[in-house]
Amino acid sequence: MKLRNYLIAVLVLAVAVFVVMGIVKSHNRKCDAMEIHVVQAGSNTMLSENGVRQMIEKSPANPLGRPTRNINRCDIEEVLKHNHWFNSIEEFTVSGSVLKMTVSTKSPIAEVFPENSEPYLLGDNGELLPDDTPCQDLVVISGHITTGYSPGKNVLQNLNDTALWNAYQVAHYLQNSPDDKAQFPQVMVRPDGQIELFSNLGHHTVLLGDASNLPEKFSNIASAYSSILCIGTENYSSLDARFTNRIYAHKTAKNQ
Repeated sequence: MKLRNYLIAVLVLAVAVFVVMGIVKSHNRKCDAMEIHVVQAGSNTMLSENGVRQMIEKSPANPLGRPTRNINRCDIEEVLKHNHWFNSIEEFTVSGSVLKMTVSTKSPIAEVFPENSEPYLLGDNGELLPDDTPCQDLVVISGHITTGYSPGKNVLQNLNDTALWNAYQVAHYLQNSPDDKAQFPQVMVRPDGQIELFSNLGHHTVLLGDASNLPEKFSNIASAYSSILCIGTENYSSLDARFTNRIYAHKTAKNQ
């Protein structure tokens, strides 16, 4: 009986020793690798995994060689915020000696060409972003736009620019409606602030007015196209979609 109790005590002590050794080892483990995954919205690559890695490794927050217990998510997030395309850290875990991280980027939806300043990009969250990265498949916004780019501007938060706000709303709608976007790749702001679309189908424009009731307006436009396709869109100079449940089609001068 005594031998049995003695063996149990030895076994318990051994287990305790192994547990303590494991805790000590884990507490002193150093980070020797980073697994970085970048989530991009859309087809444009705004921030690469290698770019994120280089930013972190060149900063004081570099976790490599550092005890895992000292790795701080907030420190790394502050480093990444220096890149204007960084959005947020979605996942952040340390598994063994490996830091695993998922980073999301901001997503541009339109390229803006103001009247008297350099072009800039418009993010899906309304933020004005520098036009410093080659992008494809963006809606083009041009015309009577007076707002120029500067860091921190957001059309949804701190800009009193109704025309650009309306243009952003239309671009955001088109970004989420691929068929309409393919047909209307350019948004024009007229001098009176109203929104006009340039169509890939024929040589005419579509007047939207403001950004109100966009689903209804684009549904009416689709219905109008199904009616006039048999006649030929080249016979019309413009469509007026500003009104409820109807479209006004203006014929070209030669067809009036």
